[in-house]
Amino acid sequence: YSVSDEHGTIDLEYDKEYYQKAKSYGYDIWPIITNSFGSQEVSSKDLTSKLINSETNRESLIQNIVEIVKNNNLDGINIDFEDMYPEDKYMFNQFLRELRPMLKEAGAKLSVDVYFTNYIDRKGVGDACDYFILMGYDQRGDWSGSDIGSIAEATWVDKNVESLINDSNVDPQKIIIGIPFYTRMWEINQDNEVSSTIYSMQSSQEFINKYGLEKTWDEKAGQNYVETVDGNTTYKLWIEDKDSIARRVETVNKYNLAGITAWRKGFETEDIWDVIMQNIK
Repeated sequence: YSVSDEHGTIDLEYDKEYYQKAKSYGYDIWPIITNSFGSQEVSSKDLTSKLINSETNRESLIQNIVEIVKNNNLDGINIDFEDMYPEDKYMFNQFLRELRPMLKEAGAKLSVDVYFTNYIDRKGVGDACDYFILMGYDQRGDWSGSDIGSIAEATWVDKNVESLINDSNVDPQKIIIGIPFYTRMWEINQDNEVSSTIYSMQSSQEFINKYGLEKTWDEKAGQNYVETVDGNTTYKLWIEDKDSIARRVETVNKYNLAGITAWRKGFETEDIWDVIMQNIK
Protein backbone atom coordinates (compact mmCIF):
# COMPACT_ATOMS: atom_id res chain seq x y z
CA TYR A 1 0.00 0.00 0.00
CA SER A 2 1.11 3.60 -0.55
CA VAL A 3 -0.25 6.97 0.53
CA SER A 4 -1.34 8.79 -2.64
CA ASP A 5 -1.98 12.33 -1.38
CA GLU A 6 -1.57 14.60 1.63
CA HIS A 7 -5.16 13.87 2.71
CA GLY A 8 -4.35 10.28 3.65
CA THR A 9 -5.83 8.46 0.66
CA ILE A 10 -4.25 5.02 0.24
CA ASP A 11 -3.57 3.19 -3.02
CA LEU A 12 -4.18 -0.54 -2.68
CA GLU A 13 -1.76 -2.69 -4.65
CA TYR A 14 -1.46 -6.33 -3.69
CA ASP A 15 -1.93 -9.83 -5.08
CA LYS A 16 -5.24 -11.06 -3.69
CA GLU A 17 -4.45 -14.71 -4.54
CA TYR A 18 -1.11 -14.46 -2.72
CA TYR A 19 -2.86 -12.92 0.28
CA GLN A 20 -5.50 -15.66 0.41
CA LYS A 21 -2.90 -18.42 0.10
CA ALA A 22 -0.81 -16.93 2.92
CA LYS A 23 -3.90 -16.73 5.11
CA SER A 24 -4.75 -20.35 4.34
CA TYR A 25 -1.28 -21.36 5.60
CA GLY A 26 -1.93 -19.52 8.86
CA TYR A 27 0.57 -16.72 8.29
CA ASP A 28 0.19 -13.42 10.09
CA ILE A 29 0.04 -10.64 7.51
CA TRP A 30 1.45 -7.16 8.11
CA PRO A 31 1.22 -5.13 4.89
CA ILE A 32 3.66 -2.31 4.27
CA ILE A 33 2.39 1.25 3.85
CA THR A 34 4.81 3.69 2.23
CA ASN A 35 4.86 7.42 1.59
CA SER A 36 5.99 6.97 -2.01
CA PHE A 37 3.06 9.05 -3.36
CA GLY A 38 3.59 7.66 -6.86
CA SER A 39 4.69 10.11 -9.54
CA GLN A 40 3.76 13.51 -8.17
CA GLU A 41 4.94 16.96 -9.20
CA VAL A 42 5.17 17.89 -5.52
CA SER A 43 8.03 16.21 -3.65
CA SER A 44 7.42 13.29 -1.33
CA LYS A 45 8.91 15.34 1.50
CA ASP A 46 6.41 18.15 0.97
CA LEU A 47 3.41 15.82 0.76
CA THR A 48 4.48 13.87 3.84
CA SER A 49 4.94 17.13 5.72
CA LYS A 50 1.44 18.31 4.78
CA LEU A 51 0.05 14.91 5.77
CA ILE A 52 1.56 14.51 9.23
CA ASN A 53 1.42 18.17 10.28
CA SER A 54 -2.35 18.30 9.81
CA GLU A 55 -4.50 16.75 12.54
CA THR A 56 -7.32 16.31 10.02
CA ASN A 57 -5.08 14.60 7.46
CA ARG A 58 -3.53 12.31 10.08
CA GLU A 59 -6.97 11.33 11.31
CA SER A 60 -8.08 10.56 7.75
CA LEU A 61 -5.00 8.41 7.11
CA ILE A 62 -5.46 6.52 10.38
CA GLN A 63 -9.13 5.85 9.61
CA ASN A 64 -8.16 4.52 6.18
CA ILE A 65 -5.48 2.25 7.67
CA VAL A 66 -7.85 0.85 10.30
CA GLU A 67 -10.47 0.23 7.63
CA ILE A 68 -7.94 -1.78 5.62
CA VAL A 69 -7.04 -3.80 8.72
CA LYS A 70 -10.67 -4.63 9.50
CA ASN A 71 -11.73 -5.35 5.91
CA ASN A 72 -8.79 -7.68 5.27
CA ASN A 73 -8.51 -9.33 8.69
CA LEU A 74 -4.90 -8.18 9.04
CA ASP A 75 -2.61 -8.93 11.97
CA GLY A 76 -0.52 -5.79 11.77
CA ILE A 77 0.67 -2.84 9.73
CA ASN A 78 4.22 -1.97 8.74
CA ILE A 79 4.88 1.75 8.28
CA ASP A 80 7.78 2.59 5.96
CA PHE A 81 7.96 6.38 5.63
CA GLU A 82 11.25 7.54 4.13
CA ASP A 83 12.81 10.75 2.84
CA MET A 84 11.10 13.14 5.24
CA TYR A 85 12.12 16.58 6.50
CA PRO A 86 14.14 16.39 9.74
CA GLU A 87 11.91 19.04 11.29
CA ASP A 88 8.90 16.72 10.83
CA LYS A 89 10.28 13.85 12.89
CA TYR A 90 8.32 14.69 16.03
CA MET A 91 5.06 14.94 14.11
CA PHE A 92 5.86 11.53 12.66
CA ASN A 93 6.08 10.30 16.26
CA GLN A 94 2.69 11.89 16.91
CA PHE A 95 1.18 10.08 13.94
CA LEU A 96 2.48 6.77 15.30
CA ARG A 97 1.20 7.53 18.81
CA GLU A 98 -2.26 8.21 17.40
CA LEU A 99 -2.22 5.17 15.10
CA ARG A 100 -1.11 2.52 17.57
CA PRO A 101 -4.13 2.52 19.94
CA MET A 102 -6.50 2.47 16.97
CA LEU A 103 -4.69 -0.58 15.59
CA LYS A 104 -4.70 -2.23 19.00
CA GLU A 105 -8.45 -1.79 19.21
CA ALA A 106 -8.70 -3.48 15.81
CA GLY A 107 -6.50 -6.36 17.03
CA ALA A 108 -3.42 -5.40 15.02
CA LYS A 109 0.23 -4.59 15.78
CA LEU A 110 2.26 -1.59 14.61
CA SER A 111 5.75 -2.04 13.21
CA VAL A 112 7.91 0.76 11.80
CA ASP A 113 10.85 0.49 9.39
CA VAL A 114 13.79 2.69 10.37
CA TYR A 115 17.16 3.66 8.96
CA PHE A 116 19.65 5.68 11.01
CA THR A 117 18.75 9.06 9.49
CA ASN A 118 18.28 12.60 10.77
CA TYR A 119 14.54 12.59 10.02
CA ILE A 120 13.83 9.83 12.54
CA ASP A 121 13.66 10.25 16.32
CA ARG A 122 14.65 6.71 17.22
CA LYS A 123 13.61 6.87 20.87
CA GLY A 124 10.27 8.44 19.99
CA VAL A 125 9.54 5.80 17.35
CA GLY A 126 10.63 3.06 19.75
CA ASP A 127 8.19 4.31 22.38
CA ALA A 128 5.32 4.64 19.89
CA CYS A 129 5.41 1.25 18.14
CA ASP A 130 5.07 -2.43 18.94
CA TYR A 131 8.06 -3.41 16.80
CA PHE A 132 11.03 -1.31 15.67
CA ILE A 133 12.41 -2.77 12.44
CA LEU A 134 16.01 -1.69 11.91
CA MET A 135 16.75 -1.91 8.20
CA GLY A 136 20.22 -3.36 8.54
CA TYR A 137 21.36 -2.89 4.95
CA ASP A 138 22.31 -0.23 2.38
CA GLN A 139 25.38 0.73 4.39
CA ARG A 140 26.86 1.25 0.92
CA GLY A 141 25.36 1.63 -2.52
CA ASP A 142 25.48 3.68 -5.71
CA TRP A 143 25.82 6.78 -3.51
CA SER A 144 29.05 5.51 -1.88
CA GLY A 145 31.44 6.60 -4.62
CA SER A 146 34.78 4.86 -4.17
CA ASP A 147 33.80 3.40 -0.78
CA ILE A 148 33.53 -0.23 -1.87
CA GLY A 149 32.49 -2.93 0.57
CA SER A 150 29.64 -4.84 2.12
CA ILE A 151 26.17 -3.31 1.99
CA ALA A 152 25.66 -4.53 5.57
CA GLU A 153 28.73 -5.33 7.61
CA ALA A 154 27.73 -7.50 10.57
CA THR A 155 29.84 -5.37 12.92
CA TRP A 156 28.12 -2.20 11.60
CA VAL A 157 24.71 -3.73 12.28
CA ASP A 158 25.83 -4.74 15.79
CA LYS A 159 26.91 -1.16 16.54
CA ASN A 160 23.56 0.17 15.34
CA VAL A 161 21.71 -2.29 17.57
CA GLU A 162 23.85 -1.33 20.57
CA SER A 163 23.12 2.34 19.88
CA LEU A 164 19.39 1.67 19.72
CA ILE A 165 19.47 -0.11 23.07
CA ASN A 166 21.99 2.05 24.94
CA ASP A 167 21.55 5.51 23.40
CA SER A 168 17.90 5.51 22.33
CA ASN A 169 16.63 3.18 25.08
CA VAL A 170 14.65 1.02 22.68
CA ASP A 171 13.52 -2.24 24.29
CA PRO A 172 15.47 -5.13 22.64
CA GLN A 173 12.25 -7.15 22.60
CA LYS A 174 10.82 -4.55 20.23
CA ILE A 175 13.73 -4.65 17.79
CA ILE A 176 13.53 -6.73 14.64
CA ILE A 177 16.63 -6.83 12.44
CA GLY A 178 16.07 -6.38 8.71
CA ILE A 179 18.66 -8.37 6.77
CA PRO A 180 19.47 -8.39 3.04
CA PHE A 181 18.83 -11.35 0.77
CA TYR A 182 20.79 -9.42 -1.85
CA THR A 183 24.22 -7.90 -2.31
CA ARG A 184 26.06 -5.65 -4.77
CA MET A 185 28.55 -6.61 -7.42
CA TRP A 186 31.20 -3.89 -7.48
CA GLU A 187 32.89 -3.20 -10.80
CA ILE A 188 36.02 -1.04 -11.16
CA ASN A 189 37.10 -0.17 -14.70
CA GLN A 190 40.54 0.78 -16.03
CA ASP A 191 39.91 4.44 -15.19
CA ASN A 192 39.19 3.44 -11.59
CA GLU A 193 35.51 4.34 -12.00
CA VAL A 194 33.17 2.39 -9.72
CA SER A 195 29.70 1.04 -10.45
CA SER A 196 27.53 -1.60 -8.79
CA THR A 197 24.69 -3.96 -9.62
CA ILE A 198 22.21 -5.69 -7.29
CA TYR A 199 22.82 -9.46 -7.15
CA SER A 200 20.53 -12.08 -5.64
CA MET A 201 22.00 -15.03 -3.76
CA GLN A 202 21.57 -17.24 -6.81
CA SER A 203 23.21 -14.69 -9.11
CA SER A 204 26.17 -14.50 -6.74
CA GLN A 205 26.63 -18.27 -6.79
CA GLU A 206 26.43 -18.35 -10.58
CA PHE A 207 29.17 -15.70 -10.76
CA ILE A 208 31.38 -17.73 -8.38
CA ASN A 209 30.83 -20.88 -10.42
CA LYS A 210 31.51 -19.11 -13.71
CA TYR A 211 34.99 -18.01 -12.64
CA GLY A 212 35.71 -20.91 -10.28
CA LEU A 213 36.44 -18.53 -7.44
CA GLU A 214 37.63 -19.40 -3.93
CA LYS A 215 35.75 -17.68 -1.09
CA THR A 216 37.58 -15.99 1.78
CA TRP A 217 35.92 -15.02 5.05
CA ASP A 218 35.73 -11.30 5.94
CA GLU A 219 35.37 -11.20 9.73
CA LYS A 220 34.36 -7.54 9.93
CA ALA A 221 31.66 -7.97 7.31
CA GLY A 222 30.60 -11.40 8.53
CA GLN A 223 30.53 -12.53 4.90
CA ASN A 224 32.43 -14.55 2.36
CA TYR A 225 34.26 -12.48 -0.24
CA VAL A 226 35.49 -13.06 -3.80
CA GLU A 227 37.14 -10.94 -6.45
CA THR A 228 38.43 -11.43 -9.97
CA VAL A 229 39.66 -9.51 -13.00
CA ASP A 230 38.15 -9.96 -16.44
CA GLY A 231 39.67 -7.81 -19.17
CA ASN A 232 39.96 -4.27 -17.87
CA THR A 233 37.34 -4.72 -15.14
CA THR A 234 37.86 -5.80 -11.53
CA TYR A 235 34.88 -7.46 -9.82
CA LYS A 236 34.43 -7.52 -6.04
CA LEU A 237 31.61 -9.30 -4.26
CA TRP A 238 30.71 -9.57 -0.57
CA ILE A 239 28.37 -12.55 -0.60
CA GLU A 240 25.05 -13.15 1.10
CA ASP A 241 24.75 -16.90 1.66
CA LYS A 242 24.08 -19.40 4.43
CA ASP A 243 27.27 -18.34 6.26
CA SER A 244 26.43 -14.63 6.29
CA ILE A 245 22.83 -15.31 7.31
CA ALA A 246 24.03 -17.50 10.20
CA ARG A 247 26.20 -14.57 11.34
CA ARG A 248 23.23 -12.19 11.09
CA VAL A 249 21.11 -14.52 13.22
CA GLU A 250 23.89 -14.37 15.83
CA THR A 251 23.08 -10.66 16.24
CA VAL A 252 19.46 -11.46 17.05
CA ASN A 253 20.50 -14.02 19.64
CA LYS A 254 23.33 -11.93 21.12
CA TYR A 255 21.10 -8.97 21.93
CA ASN A 256 17.95 -11.02 22.65
CA LEU A 257 16.01 -9.22 19.92
CA ALA A 258 12.43 -9.81 18.87
CA GLY A 259 13.27 -11.42 15.55
CA ILE A 260 14.45 -11.13 12.00
CA THR A 261 13.00 -9.98 8.70
CA ALA A 262 14.45 -9.72 5.21
CA TRP A 263 14.37 -7.78 1.98
CA ARG A 264 13.17 -9.56 0.03
CA LYS A 265 11.42 -12.84 -0.70
CA GLY A 266 12.65 -14.26 -4.00
CA PHE A 267 16.26 -13.10 -3.66
CA GLU A 268 17.20 -15.97 -1.34
CA THR A 269 18.27 -19.57 -1.94
CA GLU A 270 16.26 -22.37 -0.32
CA ASP A 271 18.96 -23.32 2.21
CA ILE A 272 18.60 -19.94 3.93
CA TRP A 273 15.36 -20.87 5.68
CA ASP A 274 16.88 -23.89 7.40
CA VAL A 275 19.81 -21.76 8.58
CA ILE A 276 17.46 -19.20 10.10
CA MET A 277 15.13 -21.69 11.76
CA GLN A 278 17.93 -23.89 13.12
CA ASN A 279 19.93 -21.02 14.61
CA ILE A 280 17.48 -18.42 15.84
CA LYS A 281 16.55 -18.67 19.53
